[in-house]
Amino acid sequence: FDWKKAPASQASLFERRFLHSYIRDEYLGRGEIVELGVGGGGTAYALCLGLQESPSVFNKKGRVHLFDWYEFAPGRYASKIFFREDHKEEDKNSFEMDVVKNLKDFDGLFHIHNGDIAKVDFDIDGIEVLHIDVAKTPETFSAVMSRFFTKVNLDKNIILHQDYASPSLSWIHYSTAALLPYIELIGPPIRSTLPFRLKRVVPDTVMDTIIYDKFTSEEKVDLIQELKKYTPVDMSGT
Repeated sequence: FDWKKAPASQASLFERRFLHSYIRDEYLGRGEIVELGVGGGGTAYALCLGLQESPSVFNKKGRVHLFDWYEFAPGRYASKIFFREDHKEEDKNSFEMDVVKNLKDFDGLFHIHNGDIAKVDFDIDGIEVLHIDVAKTPETFSAVMSRFFTKVNLDKNIILHQDYASPSLSWIHYSTAALLPYIELIGPPIRSTLPFRLKRVVPDTVMDTIIYDKFTSEEKVDLIQELKKYTPVDMSGT
């Protein structure tokens, strides 16, 4: 595939190739594919392309669920690079239709979910692939963990933290460390993305601590130090 044909993305080509190949070769269709934080649709394109090419999944309709505000505005962590050259003036600051156009080759494979992920309605029983690129604040991360992580299928899954390499998003780091007894890290981080599998049921007490950020400052430091044993400190060159 010529990736120059894909929409622009803030994710590296290596990350997008990983998503594409994983969905094509590993996704079984036992749960849905969920992306939290779609941007211009670059990683969504990789997910949809992998699903389209999958030889083992026959029911492909609407399996990719794309959650975003789809709006360039303060607090949205969006960029005008998400606008296409043919962005319509009447769409103003919304880039929802830009994403739909970027994914026109995969019509029917995806659902657009527009709004606050802490409030938007959705009907998903199980998640097999959870790609997280929206956990920019503790409040949003709490919504990710309470509303989406809890729906991940235990028998077959992959979870990917797109913002893992960001040192300012410490809640991702110490919460991931708290999950270490229940997850399996899938190799080193892929540039900025940390992939892992959920292997055991996470006790309610642990989930409650993560969702409501009940860690003490000392616990947060200890957990981050523990996680450093398993992942490189500097991932800028990977």
